Amino acid sequence: MQKIPFEKYKIDFLGETIEARVPFSVHSALLAEGLTVPKSAAEERKSLGELKISAQLFADGAFLSSEYLYLRVSGLTLGCRLFLNGQALGYADSRSSLSSFSVKEKATLGENNLELVFTGTESELLYAGLVGKIELVRFNSAIIDNVSVTERLDGTSVTLEIKTDFIGSIDGVRAVATLVSGSGQIYYGGLTKGRGKITVPDPLLWWPRGLGIQNLYKLTVNLYGDMEIEDTVEMRIGLCSYATAVDQRSATVEINGVPMLPMGAVYREIPEPCPAVRRQRTEAVVASAAIAGFNTLVIPAGAPLPAEDFYSLCDLYGIAVIHEIKTLTPEICDLLLRRSHHPSVRLFDLYTYGESVDEVCEKIRALYGDAELSFFEKLPEYPAFSSLATESTLEEQLTHPLPNPYSRAAEALIPNIGGAVSALSGEYPYPSCLSDVAYLSQLRAASGLEGEMLTRRLRAGAGGRAVFDGIAPIAEASSSAVLDGSLRYKAQLYRAKSFFSPVVLTASREGASVAFSVVNSRRSGLSGEIEFSVIDNSNNKVYSGRENCTVGEGEARRLFVADLSEFVSGYESERYLEYILREGSTVLSRGVLLFVPAKHFDFKNPAIRHEISGSQRRYSITLSAESFAYMTEVSFGSLPVRLSDNYVALTSRSPLKLSFETPGKDLSLSELEAALKIRCIYDVINP
Repeated sequence: MQKIPFEKYKIDFLGETIEARVPFSVHSALLAEGLTVPKSAAEERKSLGELKISAQLFADGAFLSSEYLYLRVSGLTLGCRLFLNGQALGYADSRSSLSSFSVKEKATLGENNLELVFTGTESELLYAGLVGKIELVRFNSAIIDNVSVTERLDGTSVTLEIKTDFIGSIDGVRAVATLVSGSGQIYYGGLTKGRGKITVPDPLLWWPRGLGIQNLYKLTVNLYGDMEIEDTVEMRIGLCSYATAVDQRSATVEINGVPMLPMGAVYREIPEPCPAVRRQRTEAVVASAAIAGFNTLVIPAGAPLPAEDFYSLCDLYGIAVIHEIKTLTPEICDLLLRRSHHPSVRLFDLYTYGESVDEVCEKIRALYGDAELSFFEKLPEYPAFSSLATESTLEEQLTHPLPNPYSRAAEALIPNIGGAVSALSGEYPYPSCLSDVAYLSQLRAASGLEGEMLTRRLRAGAGGRAVFDGIAPIAEASSSAVLDGSLRYKAQLYRAKSFFSPVVLTASREGASVAFSVVNSRRSGLSGEIEFSVIDNSNNKVYSGRENCTVGEGEARRLFVADLSEFVSGYESERYLEYILREGSTVLSRGVLLFVPAKHFDFKNPAIRHEISGSQRRYSITLSAESFAYMTEVSFGSLPVRLSDNYVALTSRSPLKLSFETPGKDLSLSELEAALKIRCIYDVINP
């Protein structure tokens, strides 16, 4: 077998002719040439147009003498018609990960001209391009078209059923599959007519985050001809087994026989015309989800399916992907057929199929035997809590300095900002600047999201999901996304590290009493101690209590109610509760609880102090305060800083140390000091 790629592509677009190499899109190619993307093209939504991209490839006589000659296409960003030397090959759908066309009768000696013809609106054509490859492939027997894997977990072993589809004739060829674990164990399996099995004793299983390690194996399928390897396919796979059970309202999920509550967010891939930027943003989003403790991302029905690298990242970070399906589209079929090796791709929710359920199941099972299907009558509604983007992103998107939040300019830039400010009034003080509106709107969204997600976790025994809408970095100044358009973390994403932690201690007011509950989603039981303290606004402890707690694996339950009326009644605006759950010397969960809305609490000037230390992109900041500092935000403006935590409470346990990194850039301590901004609720009340 021999492959020759088409390397240089010529793009004719709106009077411009430019060359590009893979990966590219029309948009990125224009920018690479220093050309301005026409404003009309970026904004036009209605008028249809046609775009042609061409490439040449030289083929010699030896190449053309092969028994089979195919053109293979992968990674189109927009579907197109293909022509080779003026003869139509067919349509390559961008929703299919791989398309193959026989060109034995169409290829010629010498130069061969390939033409890709895209049709769409001018704005759609900006996304046209290629992130995969187009190549001519010659062979005399067969090549591998697809490898799919079905796993059977049986006690202490896993059996892989491997199915290999070929193009050409498999007479006289043989295939061998090799599986290698991360620790170097090797397993072999011969494939008869592309079918075979490999049994793995005592397998290293793949687990979602919070339940175990994301073990991945390398699977290689070699196709041998008379004397040499004709073709090779390599992929990473994870050994795991999913099971679901559905009642009238929800579905419970098990992974490798262990119950798992799906925790995470809805993911909608945001169109990005530059392939390199799209990959960077995808990795940033998935990595952020993992840092925040997600074990699940949901792809809603009708949304474009993500590219292959999204699923590889989910495999790596331990995030299960749930696909909602209303219609069995070619895109879904291709997903089922060509991505079955991803351990993150197993769960599918089917909606409104009615009497055709059995038929749909049969089609899906034929494509993907490991798919775990759940059926529901209607699509779910995921809670969404809107907030403004971070201050730095607003400054980039809007004007600097930021406008008065009560001005016409602010209303024009952020529609219904008056409603956003009014919504804050129940819990927080009225903000005096747009920066504080952004800060408080995120606190309000984080509080609502935390309450909803913890409620769902506490009732997890009844099934359901702790999933909200959504995570994708939306460019708008106000959205429900927990990443803003510049990929900066909002308060909601930082809080998710707490409410999506494997073990969470919660406290809720019941008058002057407090009810404590624990969620333990680990694969082991919990035996720990709860410490709770009533503290005044100067961080002096008024009362402390302790209770032992024992919670089983995967258990969520209410523990006890503490009557604190003696220490709280009459002092609600001056005292708060701090609670901590320890297991041995390890702090598993902590939090604070106010007995009145934040706007009614009598905050004293915290006089927050800080100290920054570190070097070579790894730093820490130590915070301390003379009095209670609630929801303390640490910001370094537009500098590329990733904090280990944020929006924290500085209580009697001060000082508090936060670590942070500056990826891609070395920063001096003086630069960090100059950009640092620290604020808490006290600063909003006393601007």
